[in-house]
Order: sequence, then C-alpha cells, then structure tokens
Amino acid sequence: MGLGILIGSIEMTLPGNILFSLGLCWWAFGCGLDLVFLRRSGPILWTLPYSANLTLRQIGLMLMLAAIGINSGATFLSTMLSSVGPLMFLSGTIVSLLGGMLILFIGYKWMKIPFVLLIGMISHHPANLILQIIRHKIKFRLMAMLWSILCC
Repeated sequence: MGLGILIGSIEMTLPGNILFSLGLCWWAFGCGLDLVFLRRSGPILWTLPYSANLTLRQIGLMLMLAAIGINSGATFLSTMLSSVGPLMFLSGTIVSLLGGMLILFIGYKWMKIPFVLLIGMISHHPANLILQIIRHKIKFRLMAMLWSILCC
C-alpha cells in the first residue's frame, strides 16, 4: 500500500506543461489488477461472479445517470421555460411516437414478427430495433452487421 501511494504521488510533465500523476488510489487499482491476474491465492478466489459483475455495472450506470440528471436539471428547466423549449419537447415526442408506431406496424403486418417480440425490442433499446428486426428476418449475420454499420 505504501509503495502504491508513493508511486501514485509521482508527477510527470507532459507536452504542453500538463502535470500528470497516477493519483493516490493507484495502489488499489494496481492491487486489483494483480489479484485478478493471479485469479486465486490459496482458498480465496479473486474473480467476480457474473451476477455480481452485472449488479455492480447496473449500480454504476444508475449512479452515473443520477449524477447526469442532477447536473442537467437546471439546464432542462431553463430550456423548457424558453420560447423554443416546449416546441423541441413536442417535436421529440412526436418523432419518438411515430417512429415506434411505424416500426410496430411494419414489423407486425409486413414482416410477421410476433407483437410481443416487437414490444420487447422497442422497450429494450430503440437504437438496436432495426438491427434486431433484420437479424430476425435475415439469417445472414454479415448483412445485419453491414446494416448496423451503415445506420449507426
């Protein structure tokens, strides 16, 4: 621990007179990497189970989104109180609703995808909806990958 704090307190000068240091928490990061590399020391297993990994990821995402929401609340309020704010909100709502309804109609009537699957695709992640529809309809993974590269 002492060696990690010592190494973390060393400052280096980068081009443009920018000071860089690894920081005082470097020792924890370095120890974590070393222990994961070992994977096991005696009866102690240093890897994280998959379910715990997913839980920690979700908690991290929730905290990040909460911080973003707290920081952007005042900006959102000032935008909504401006002259163009309600128009922007209304146009975004219309685009989202029409896009979702159009995809539901095309997917159910034309592509014959089960409605429950379509609802799940839309509610899960709208940005991946077209790629999921293509994967359902087209069996070629290369074609779906090319479509996702072109559209995203």
